[in-house]
Amino acid sequence: METTLEELVKYVGERAEREAEEIRSRADAEFEKTKSTAVLESEKRLSEQEKLLEDDLDKRIAEFKRQESAKASRRATDYAAALSEKVFVLAEERLSGLDREKFAEYFRVSVSGLSLKGEYDVVLGENSKGKLDPSDVKACCADGLELRLADRYVKDSGGFVIVSGKVEYSFLFSDLLGELKKTEQPLLISKIAAQEV
Repeated sequence: METTLEELVKYVGERAEREAEEIRSRADAEFEKTKSTAVLESEKRLSEQEKLLEDDLDKRIAEFKRQESAKASRRATDYAAALSEKVFVLAEERLSGLDREKFAEYFRVSVSGLSLKGEYDVVLGENSKGKLDPSDVKACCADGLELRLADRYVKDSGGFVIVSGKVEYSFLFSDLLGELKKTEQPLLISKIAAQEV
C-alpha cells in the first residue's frame, strides 16, 4: 500500500505540476496576448496622435503660407497703387507741358467735338497760360457759336474750361485724368500687382 500511496502522491504531484505548468503557460500566453494588444493599442494611439500633430502642423504651415501670400499680395497692391498714382501725376505733368501748337490742336479737337450754340468764355488753366491766344479761340467759332478767351485762370491746373453762366465743359487735365483714373486705375493696379507677386 505504501507503493500505491507513494505512487498516488507522485501522481498527484506530477498532475499538480502539469496543471501548474498549464496555468503558467496559459497565464504567459494571456500576458503576451494582453501585452501585444496593449502594445498595438499604444502604437495605434501614438500613430493617431502623430497624425493629429502632422495635420495640425500642415494646417499651421498652410495658414502661415496663406498669411504670407496675403501680405505679399497687399504689398504688391500697395506698390501698384502708388505706382499707378505716379503714372497719373506724370500724365498730368506731360499734358500740362504740351507746347503751344499741340495745346491749340487739343483745343480745336475738343471744341469741334461739342455741338455748342451761344456765347462761351474759354478759361485756361493756370499751367496753360500763353498756350492759346484770341485768334486760336476765334478760329474755332462756328455758325451760332462765339468763344472768347477769358482773362481769368483756373488755379493749379492745366487745360481749359468752356463756360457760359452756370454751364461748364471741363477740359482740365486733372478732370479728364480723374475720369480716366476711375475706370482704368483698378485695371492698371491689378496688372502691376500681378507682375509684382
